[in-house]
Amino acid sequence: MINKVIETGKPLFIQNITEFEEIGKIQRVIDLKLQSVMCIPLGRKLAQNEDDERRKYFPTQSAFLGILYVDSTKITVESKFKGENLQLLQAIADQASYALINALLYEKANIDSLTGLYLRPYFEDRLNSEIQFHKNQNSNFCLLMIDIDFFKNINDNYGHPKGDKILQKLGKIFKNKFRDSDTCARYGGDEFVVLLANTNIKQAELVAKELLQVVNSTDFSSIKITLSIGISEFNKNAIDLPQLLKQADESLYSAKKSGRNCYKIWDKSYSNLKQSHIIDILTGDPIRDYRNVEMLLQSIKASISILNYHDLRDKIVDTILEITNSERCLFILIEDNKDWEIKIAKNNKGELLSENISYSKTLINEVIKTGIPYCLKDIADEEATKSQIYLNLRSAMCVPLQIKDKLLGVIYVDSQYALRQFSQPELSIFSAVVSQLVLIIENTRLHEKAIEAEKVKERFLEEEIIDLHKKIRGEAMILGKSNAMEVVFSQIKKVAKTDSSVLLYGETGTGKELTARAIHNASFRHGRPFIIADCGAISAELIEGELFGHEKGSYTGAYEQKKGLLEAANGGTILLDEIGELPLLLQPKLLRFLQEKNVRRIGGTKRIKVDVRVIAATNKNLKKLVSEKKFREDLYYRLNVFPIELPPLRKREDDVIILADYFLKLYGRTRHIKGFTKEAIELLETYQWAGNVRELQHKIERAVIMSESEYISMEDLEVRKQYDFLISSLASHKKNENENILLTKDDFFKENSEFKKGILEEIKEKAIKLAIEHTNGDLDKAAKIL
Repeated sequence: MINKVIETGKPLFIQNITEFEEIGKIQRVIDLKLQSVMCIPLGRKLAQNEDDERRKYFPTQSAFLGILYVDSTKITVESKFKGENLQLLQAIADQASYALINALLYEKANIDSLTGLYLRPYFEDRLNSEIQFHKNQNSNFCLLMIDIDFFKNINDNYGHPKGDKILQKLGKIFKNKFRDSDTCARYGGDEFVVLLANTNIKQAELVAKELLQVVNSTDFSSIKITLSIGISEFNKNAIDLPQLLKQADESLYSAKKSGRNCYKIWDKSYSNLKQSHIIDILTGDPIRDYRNVEMLLQSIKASISILNYHDLRDKIVDTILEITNSERCLFILIEDNKDWEIKIAKNNKGELLSENISYSKTLINEVIKTGIPYCLKDIADEEATKSQIYLNLRSAMCVPLQIKDKLLGVIYVDSQYALRQFSQPELSIFSAVVSQLVLIIENTRLHEKAIEAEKVKERFLEEEIIDLHKKIRGEAMILGKSNAMEVVFSQIKKVAKTDSSVLLYGETGTGKELTARAIHNASFRHGRPFIIADCGAISAELIEGELFGHEKGSYTGAYEQKKGLLEAANGGTILLDEIGELPLLLQPKLLRFLQEKNVRRIGGTKRIKVDVRVIAATNKNLKKLVSEKKFREDLYYRLNVFPIELPPLRKREDDVIILADYFLKLYGRTRHIKGFTKEAIELLETYQWAGNVRELQHKIERAVIMSESEYISMEDLEVRKQYDFLISSLASHKKNENENILLTKDDFFKENSEFKKGILEEIKEKAIKLAIEHTNGDLDKAAKIL
């Protein structure tokens, strides 16, 4: 059954499985003693016109994401699934689909394109959540900090493309090795980090051993790849994210110190005092210096946790001023790979410097040109430029901000103190620091990209909400804010949740078809067929074949088998428009269909089960037709389960201008028409609109064609006769019986004019009397005229 839903993409609803021979006789079904089954696909609907820009944000272009399946083995009547159960399950499935899409979108925005692992911002968010969870649970978890041994040598000897392939392969190994509950991320460069959920230190040690063995035994195209791993455990000694990462990092550096292909579990002896300046951490011992520098880099990573790019630049400059003990720092970016611009400049007092400050442009230009870090140790003793002498610079350093082959800018520091002279070792360490800062900058950029992806997701959900509102209100033309329409919208919303028959009453042009579509689109049948059968437009001789279909050769002209409209609507909804025109002889057959939900084609012997919702519409008084024996009473009650009366436009005064504006935008796009004149608006509001919304639509369409101005005028609307009737009525009335002053059209069109209301009531009364006289007292004919 699940395979069937996957194959068709349609929900499966079986109330009694024994009624389906192809399923009920399967031995596995019999063994399970299944009675009722519901199975619904999870996914999103891909629009055909959905552009590539929008599609790329989704983790899959497939509409299918999964299956929601429930069943019951009970055989009581109460335990059988009902239509309401399927509607509830469909609603749950819709929400589950949205949740799945959200999760996949968020993950996609945080995936490293090279390794397929998570990026640093996502990992740290996940790690923070895990810390809070285990604090509450008083339980442990572990971190693995992983580094590829001598990876720089591999890139230098074999090239970066080879290095990228190794990273890709390691990404696959990590995905296969770790559990779904674990979180593995590329932390930067050749460094990885893994969160081992609900894992103690002994279990983490076993994982590290196995990982080293797997990587050591894997063929990397004749290149020997080994790892160093540092292990830290979340417990009372590691209560926050920076401290936990620091312990993992210290363990990693201890592992690297011990040689390749080994792991170390954090120990207090690995801790190192925080250093304030680069010059203070050099010891002359290469191994210790390496460790100290990496500890410094880690402290930079922990301190710069800002995810806003502009705030990050400011923090970077403050950090560099502190660790280099320099007097000034300039953060410079290259625009369009040509010109460079100072984005921020500060001194060691934390003061922002003017963009017009003097500095060694020669040094900056040289670094930008070559991409090589440069240090001026003692400018007074070297061959200095005029600007350097003028500035009284004693020492300066400048290093590139570079990711692979792309130069983003430079970081520049200088000093005027004779006692503060930068050295070549400091330049090397400063370069290493800046190389890490570049990764932080890049991670921040990726985080902002993830935020943008989140905005795309929000826009998508907003569009989905708008679509749902349109499903409730049908299409865009079912507009309105009047009380009468709010009642209709409320009725649509209520009945759409059920599978009951609906009978739509209303004059021609009030939107019965659109209302039927709205009910269908808001129901669990949306996405399946919506068929219209116009009972008034099909001749009495042909309507039975149209509704029920026919077998080949059943009558002259039946050259092939044909499904009827009821059968074609299977799974969906059929609108029986102008149901009052249905021939009396065919009404019993329709009644039987409504009772038994099956059809028999003309000339056929087999009854075909059909699951279809019936909505009927009419502009006639069916009760009167029943009393006149022109419509079956039992059929009337079958159809009239949930009646909805659509109000005429003359009873929707608040909606006329809303609809008029919509039609103007619809038809006036190429004409650049801005709106209606004041008189035209007044006329729209007072006109009676015998043809309702359809008449209004046609009047606006014609007015757009006829108009030669930026605004639709009263003359363009072609309702002048009714307007003249109003004006002629005005001529015979006075403001006050004691005043001999005739009223003008301006008096009539005044807002909230009591006079206007009185005139309209009088006009209505006169029109009714004239209509009754004209029809010799026949009220039905008079009503039709009016």
